[in-house]
Amino acid sequence: MPDFAESSGHEIARRLEIAGGPAWLAVLKPTGAAEAALEALEDELEVYLGRPVRVLDVSGPSTADLRQQSHSPPDDTVILIGLDDFDEDRWTALDINRDGIARRGALVLWLSPEGVLGLCRHAPNIRSFVGGSIFHLGP
Repeated sequence: MPDFAESSGHEIARRLEIAGGPAWLAVLKPTGAAEAALEALEDELEVYLGRPVRVLDVSGPSTADLRQQSHSPPDDTVILIGLDDFDEDRWTALDINRDGIARRGALVLWLSPEGVLGLCRHAPNIRSFVGGSIFHLGP
């Protein structure tokens, strides 16, 4: 796993602003206090981008449910959590349905290092949307 330079929530928000609407990126969550860091990132994105941010837990819903939830509304910023425990089959199902969860608003994947490995190994289509936009959340 390569080392990613730490980026603040402000820097990540700036990247989303520059990219415009349908941007996809992955955020490597910190090892400690991940829940507090997620809340801080959510607040930072909301303030900086001036639009609502939703956090969707994808650990339970089916891909069809996720597709519906991600589009209601279609233009806010969505942070997907719960991806870390995905096995190859869940990543593949999500990857096959990449276009179904593509939206006008930004999509942020909240991942551990293991989650990034799962993304890279089992979801090449999603990985292509993320591209080089993988950030390690720092102060």
